[in-house]
Amino acid sequence: MKNKKSFSHSIIYAELIAGYLAGTLSRAEQDKLNKWLDEDIRNIELFRKLTNMDNIRKDIHISEYFDEDKALENVQKNIAIHQLLSKETDSNKQTLVQWWSTIFRNLNLTTASISFAILLVVSSFIWIYIKREININTETIAVNNQDIQAAKVGATLTLPSGKKIHLGETVEGKILHENGISISKTLEGQLLYEIHENVDHSSTYDTSLNILTTARGETYSVKLPDGSIIDLNSASSIEYPMNFLHSKERRVKLSGEAYFQVAHNKNKPFIVTYNKQSAEVLGTEFNINAYDNENIMVTTLVNGSLRVTNPYNESVILSPGNAAIHNNRSLKTLQVDVLEHTAWRKGQFHFNKSPFDVVARQFSRWYNIDVVYANGKIPDTKFSGEMNRNVSLKTVLSYFTELGINYKLENRKLIIY
Repeated sequence: MKNKKSFSHSIIYAELIAGYLAGTLSRAEQDKLNKWLDEDIRNIELFRKLTNMDNIRKDIHISEYFDEDKALENVQKNIAIHQLLSKETDSNKQTLVQWWSTIFRNLNLTTASISFAILLVVSSFIWIYIKREININTETIAVNNQDIQAAKVGATLTLPSGKKIHLGETVEGKILHENGISISKTLEGQLLYEIHENVDHSSTYDTSLNILTTARGETYSVKLPDGSIIDLNSASSIEYPMNFLHSKERRVKLSGEAYFQVAHNKNKPFIVTYNKQSAEVLGTEFNINAYDNENIMVTTLVNGSLRVTNPYNESVILSPGNAAIHNNRSLKTLQVDVLEHTAWRKGQFHFNKSPFDVVARQFSRWYNIDVVYANGKIPDTKFSGEMNRNVSLKTVLSYFTELGINYKLENRKLIIY
């Protein structure tokens, strides 16, 4: 009977030590553990051994297919092991106690054997916890082993002939030189159009349209022959002529999102058309977000002056710091945080109480992933702050974990639960 009582005490103190490792001890439990430590210096020595993570690593023989560092990190990060020892895992605990009781039933438990029992029990409790993590959180482990990098500089240029040039695979230098117009790729990865003195002004070749397209996970910049610069965000395209010489206006067509730095020319207005809407400028900087899967189109003016016209011929004139918001039939202007709408150009995500689905769509385009909602419900989490767009998806998902958002990553499909 004494042996059984000693072993049951071992179980109790093993639970207390496991709780200490998890950081879940109540005040009463901590006092009980402290009292046990004060009773015998050997208890202190045993406690130090049990709470040394190197020793725990030796005592829990984890499969080579499981990330040991992650398991120990989970223990050190105050994961509630005591939940393992409560209602949902009572059967595990009972089975474990019965197993050890059978082993030690006929042994004369000395101090050393009791210590050994505690060591085995604590290690076993941790092992049960790790197995539970493996069984339940396989998705999280998969994410830790799988990572997706941020968007890269890349795009596809479609020439008037229909020929496609994948700029991410093209070395810097001349891509095309024809009729006095050259197209080249700079060392910085910008597409550059130049008009030379021998351009044929009688040719209509230069009015033929080029299309620059970025896929999800790509971004690119183009400098047009008039000196205007267009930065194209992921999953976007811009359609423009080889030259503006034969036209009274500089007209381009956008799908997706782009930032414009328009070269001043009062004789040739610069017009951007997007989703049956248009923005007309003489010389200015502005951003247009007109993705098909967004509920609104947002045209944000950084400096200069801009007239925005919707499909119903309603117009607004923007001043710097204002945005034109088009939602179905309505067109209105709002004063906005310009940085929120242009931070992407500077390599930043910028959120200001942004709804989860809006943020998720940005991540989808940037990391080339599909985001789906397992139960059809979008989390009501809102995001605020800035984050570098060069971080990998793994880093982004670590924030999801901290916010308590459950997810699973399957190849390039991110499932939100």
